[in-house]
Amino acid sequence: MNRRYLDDDSFRRDYPRTAAKIQAADAALWSADESQLTVVGHACREAKQMFASEALDRLGVAPEQPDVQHTVARARQVMATIRMTPSVGTAEGKVLDALARYWIEVVNLVQRQEHGGQREAEPVTHEDARGVLFQTINATHEIARSVERALSSWRPERTDPRTFLAAAGTRRPTRPPLD
Repeated sequence: MNRRYLDDDSFRRDYPRTAAKIQAADAALWSADESQLTVVGHACREAKQMFASEALDRLGVAPEQPDVQHTVARARQVMATIRMTPSVGTAEGKVLDALARYWIEVVNLVQRQEHGGQREAEPVTHEDARGVLFQTINATHEIARSVERALSSWRPERTDPRTFLAAAGTRRPTRPPLD
């Protein structure tokens, strides 16, 4: 299943920098060198940074947090912007809230992988690296699908969705609950 996500042409077209980082993580994961396990974490961290930037770009919204390292804040802004689209109902709103919480947990896993489990005093394994890559792919693809649904929910006779979303993004949306 990961291979299908890695080869997804529309994702690579819409999120090229993210896709390149995910490809780099995949190459590091399947190399025979155990020292590459932290490289998987580093590439996944950069993929998440690139993804948040590219998702905001696709939505036509300027990042409230200019520092790309603040992926949680930027992902929250992506989710909040998506929630403002007319097509997002209660059920999808709950999924977006869950994706925001999931994103945070994936960030934590990626951080552990990148630093080789030093804080926990537990070395990372190939299985840890595989899980980090899989979760990064899953999180980015699911949020990307929500971005695309938000953009495609607009009828041609209405204003360009990016114009609406850019204006909506300046209204400081409320942060999704994370408890």
